[in-house]
Amino acid sequence: MDLGLKDKVVVVTGAARGVGLAAAKTFLAEGARVFSVDRSFDDGYPLADAGRSSHRYANVDVSTEVGATSAVRLARGAFGAVDIIVLNAARHSTQSVAGLTSDELDLTYRTNLLAAAFALREFATALPAGGAVVVVGSTATKSVQENEFAYRSSKAGLRALAESAAVEFAPADVRVNMVTPGAIRTGFAKYGPGMLERLTDQIPLGRTASPEEIAICIAFVASPACSYMTGAELLVDGGLSMRSLRLGD
Repeated sequence: MDLGLKDKVVVVTGAARGVGLAAAKTFLAEGARVFSVDRSFDDGYPLADAGRSSHRYANVDVSTEVGATSAVRLARGAFGAVDIIVLNAARHSTQSVAGLTSDELDLTYRTNLLAAAFALREFATALPAGGAVVVVGSTATKSVQENEFAYRSSKAGLRALAESAAVEFAPADVRVNMVTPGAIRTGFAKYGPGMLERLTDQIPLGRTASPEEIAICIAFVASPACSYMTGAELLVDGGLSMRSLRLGD
């Protein structure tokens, strides 16, 4: 697929695994140059040996102002310009409202919302006319489940951030959109046995998504093919949000 991304410089946060890693691979396959950012890259990172002319990566915590500034400096130092930003860094929280701690709320908000806000602030002046930002959301904001207040509220704030940035960046011809995945085929072990099966039963398409299926949607929204799209949210959830989600027995 040719999305017109050849030689574009793309920064992907939360790029060490899952959707972020898949997005980095997808952009590279489209001929883009990619700067991957994460707090920690595991040994054996699949893109560690990608050619330095097309891919660089750095351990940076963009949930801090210092980290966000550092990410901009490193990305521009590596490739000289930035055309596209994918804000994917995320952390899931499962504390109840009654059991919520200030440390948990602070960490979840910093990772999910403040990281994106700081990155947008720092990259705002680095993006040229025709630039694009893709914010990765969550369908957790479309239904109510117990023990998800911190996560849901941080992701709802992320949507508000994307919409505000879309309005503010539009005069500079910079687009800001959100891609909102549903259930992805990774990370369900922590929810206990049976959770994946119960969820899959409620998805109209009858299965969860692969990270690659989300990644190609991110690349599409970032591409010139969506040049008149800003402030929008693309749901990629197999139809799950059309239903009232119930995960109990």
